[in-house]
Amino acid sequence: MGSCKYSARALPYHPMNQLRRKQVDFDGEGKVLLSRLGDKIHATSAFCTHYGAPLAKGVLTADGRVVW
Repeated sequence: MGSCKYSARALPYHPMNQLRRKQVDFDGEGKVLLSRLGDKIHATSAFCTHYGAPLAKGVLTADGRVVW
């Protein structure tokens, strides 16, 4: 089984202090959504797996779900 290695440019910490989520380009492979929940930042697909909708335009709930 092969392994995949991805790298992403580090973002300055200050933008995530003010934002709860931010969509960014990921290594030329697509887009990811960075979401801040408490003191942790999570990276997920930028698009809904059901409808393909951009998650950055939804509402981020306290448990990490994005709803429309």
